[in-house]
Amino acid sequence: KEVKSLIENYLQENPQVIVDAFRKFHKESQANKNKNESKLINKYWEALINDPADPSIGSQASDLTIVEFFDYRCGYCRKSLQVINTILSEDKKIKIVFKELPILSKQSEMAARAALAVNKINKNKYFLFHTKLMQNRGSLKINDIYQIAEDININVNSLKSEINSPWITLAIKENRVLAENLGIRGTPAFVIGNKIVPGAVSSKTLKNFIREARRLK
Repeated sequence: KEVKSLIENYLQENPQVIVDAFRKFHKESQANKNKNESKLINKYWEALINDPADPSIGSQASDLTIVEFFDYRCGYCRKSLQVINTILSEDKKIKIVFKELPILSKQSEMAARAALAVNKINKNKYFLFHTKLMQNRGSLKINDIYQIAEDININVNSLKSEINSPWITLAIKENRVLAENLGIRGTPAFVIGNKIVPGAVSSKTLKNFIREARRLK
């Protein structure tokens, strides 16, 4: 009891000790988190940036590749599209790899399947199709998806033939496994350099992560 009383009195008289302890704990926890993330990213790097099924946009002579895991029915992913457009318009040495991660609904998965199919049919139309799907505020049932494709002159018959292909099923499955291995539980999530950035971020925040990733290269 005397020891307990001494400790309580000391902490009451020196509250900064508690603050300093928490700061040290947070700093060490963050350092461990960053170290673990870096190891995971290095381990799965090829799967992150070199999967031939993944759509991408940006400079082929890029000095930095950003990977985004997303879902077409995710409101925060819609906001992230605006940020991505800002980054691409201002930074000509960025490449974005899109990882379809449909986790919210059956409509999410059908949209993801369609987007992967469009990327195979006509890579030059992928990002426009991706944007139209993201901007759509109503239903994303299969007929809605086909209408969006038709509106931007994508061959709907080719899309119908490709959308249920086994390679698409495998690609989505592998993305889910990869996300789980990286500890990604929701969308959007970005892999930038040696960091995993969960959730929607502002263009300013994303630029800071890009700057840091380039500094560490």
